[in-house]
Amino acid sequence: MFGSKGRKERKRLIALLLAGAMVLSGMGINPISVQAEETVVEQVQETEPVEAVIEEQGEEQGEETVSGGDVVMPEAEETEVLETEETGEASAPVVQNADGIYVFEAAIDAIISKLEKKAAIPEGKYGTDNYFTLSGTATRGNSNTYSAELGKVENGTLSFTVQGTASVTISITSTGSSNTSDFALLKSDGTKVIPDGETTGIITVYGTNPVKEVKYSKLEAGTYQICSPKDGNNTGRGVRILSAKVSDTTGGSRPARADWSTVEAPTLVSAKQITDKNDIEVKVTGLVGYDGADTLVITMKDEAGTVVKTQSVAKDGKDFTVTFTPENSGKYVFSVVATRDGEENKAAENTLDVDFALVLATPVISSATSKGNNSVEVIWGAVKEATGYIVTAATEGEKEVTVTAKADETTALLTGLIVGKTYTISVVAVRGEDKTNPGTATVTVTAEAQRVWSKSTYGSSTDSKNNGVIGNANDGKVTVYSEGGKGKIVPGSTDGLTFYYTAIDPETENFTLTADIHVDSWTLSNGQEGFGMMAADAVGSNGDGTAFWNNTYQAIATKVEYYWDGEDVTTDSSANKISMKLGLGAISRLGVTADDVAAIKNGTITMPAGYVSETTTLETGAATKGPGTYNLVGNWNKKAEPTGNLENPLTDFRLQIQRNNTGYYLR
Repeated sequence: MFGSKGRKERKRLIALLLAGAMVLSGMGINPISVQAEETVVEQVQETEPVEAVIEEQGEEQGEETVSGGDVVMPEAEETEVLETEETGEASAPVVQNADGIYVFEAAIDAIISKLEKKAAIPEGKYGTDNYFTLSGTATRGNSNTYSAELGKVENGTLSFTVQGTASVTISITSTGSSNTSDFALLKSDGTKVIPDGETTGIITVYGTNPVKEVKYSKLEAGTYQICSPKDGNNTGRGVRILSAKVSDTTGGSRPARADWSTVEAPTLVSAKQITDKNDIEVKVTGLVGYDGADTLVITMKDEAGTVVKTQSVAKDGKDFTVTFTPENSGKYVFSVVATRDGEENKAAENTLDVDFALVLATPVISSATSKGNNSVEVIWGAVKEATGYIVTAATEGEKEVTVTAKADETTALLTGLIVGKTYTISVVAVRGEDKTNPGTATVTVTAEAQRVWSKSTYGSSTDSKNNGVIGNANDGKVTVYSEGGKGKIVPGSTDGLTFYYTAIDPETENFTLTADIHVDSWTLSNGQEGFGMMAADAVGSNGDGTAFWNNTYQAIATKVEYYWDGEDVTTDSSANKISMKLGLGAISRLGVTADDVAAIKNGTITMPAGYVSETTTLETGAATKGPGTYNLVGNWNKKAEPTGNLENPLTDFRLQIQRNNTGYYLR
């Protein structure tokens, strides 16, 4: 990391980046020049720029952002399958029943109150007398305030059953301080209940402060589900439930549950690998509900008998399907037990096993670079369980050139190619008789060796379908895209983005990297979208959607906030606050060490202890307009028009990062 003892062993990376719903093209990249003196750079914006000079790590850093803006914390990630490493009962009551009053409160729940932020909450029974049932995807909200963050589009629900007539109060927020969520209470037939004082069953909630209270009166007997509805206007997010209180006013005492001895043990119906997927589908039957089990717990063990994963289902019903995704090929054995609080678990009489074969992933070529002497160097990401690779260069009218690589090799040199010809490079992963589809790239063979440019999509909210790079910087132009809301810029934490980059040796090279960037399109969501340039000391593995911590400097168009005292930018929070969605800024993130990264991976800490993020605006075009929200970037999606668009918003930018003997200069 920057400033670490292992500095001489590391390379720094200077890169183009993009995150959020944006498409950039015409990114003309000027050659990197090795020099030590500052150069004059053309300013794209017509307003007065504020140059950001950020010193090398090792200098003392302030604890607050220079802009004075709020530090934005990342959204809680949603997981498709709820998994836990433990079997047995999934919850415990936290409040005793009193006169038909049932309470769910995340802050004092025996399970939720012990979870780390963003941790998955097990399915199961919660609250007074296990009155509430949590089903599907739910996590502890990424906030110091405890909550159950229910998955979007009804993927996570908190349900309860009214015996007589009830009144209900539910405390909710969105999933982040600048986010917007939808909330609904559904009857068993899917009908939305209209809250007191409202005219619609879908309630929109903004941010996390203040907490919104939603009240319902005279609910009839039946089962209800608290959720983020499928048909709202904000289906990309879930909703956080802080508490729920049900007063069953005329129902009296609930009847006794069916005796546990009368409840049948569950049964495994089937278990099989889904064709061409790395998933095993397991079907089970067993009664879950007030007169049945609290949960069914399905366990997957490897051939040695070691528990690999477990999953719980707690939604009322009898027939269930769950999906497991093993990480390695092998034989897996499945079992299921029914649980009820205070009772002995009931196990199925049968088990089922599956011979699972991991589907090889298509190789992803990170770079294909002409190295002179009629040769091209190809670099790709390793494919799990591949025993080798076949690498081919093909062009019309010429004989193909093919080489093979071993399982532990992820680079190959193709020789005997023709200068001036453009070749399609393909890499195929092999395991026995299995062969993958080819990963491909194109490259033009040149007489002289070219600089290696690579690409990687990594971090929260990214995927290979919506994020990527087209073209090659050595040809003068690349298109970097991040669509469908896949990706984010989060100054106070980690990013999710597509990176197009080249490696720099910090011991021998200073540099100036300039890019002309054209914005094809972008969609405003919450200001976490963005594009720009970045210098970083490490890059995440392509396709890895987990949080990745590194030290970075960014010259970037994204959400930028600052205070204006009438003459200049200030740290005085009583001055006019200007919020740019989007604006131009410089962001530094420093203080991450290799030990921090290791501790985060093993769960010892959740973020680096010495981490400091600092944001500075690079333009002040809206400063004289008074406090408010404004936008500098053009070509936005007309369906999500930004607030406060400045006159003649920009679609073409020239950004630059320079490193000389005194530090980094971002423009």
